[in-house]
Amino acid sequence: MSKYFLVLSIMLACVYTAVAQQRLVFTLPHANKTVVVKQGDMMRVLYRGYLGQVQDYYGRIENINDSFVGFENNWKVRVSDIMGFRKFNKYRDILKGVTEVVTLTASIIAYPLILTNNPQMSFGQRLGITFGIGLTGSLLNHLLFPSQIKYFMSAGWQVKVSN
Repeated sequence: MSKYFLVLSIMLACVYTAVAQQRLVFTLPHANKTVVVKQGDMMRVLYRGYLGQVQDYYGRIENINDSFVGFENNWKVRVSDIMGFRKFNKYRDILKGVTEVVTLTASIIAYPLILTNNPQMSFGQRLGITFGIGLTGSLLNHLLFPSQIKYFMSAGWQVKVSN
């Protein structure tokens, strides 16, 4: 009976380690900040390429191992080559698209409303107000959903791979 229990325990331990998700843990020791990135997360990464050039990639993380981060479309980045990063919310792309559609719709709807409520306004004034609504929405979208790299390894960030 104890042999079966021992074998079962070893099998469960092997299955657990095989299924356990590896994570990238970025830490900034002097500011006591930690960013944990796991499989399925969206991330923008700035890294040193094959010939030493600086490259930028944005995508969903498919797998993480000791030396590489695998993104969608078979894109791999060596962990030691990461120079900067930014983790994004999984729903960021959807929310950004929704706000862009809302901004466009508001601009389109605003023109006839301004036309019927203010017939004394010139075409240029109405067009300027509609353009202002669209530009304000676009700037708001840019402020709510920034896409540039936020954290740089040169600022003291450290990265390690853990389970």
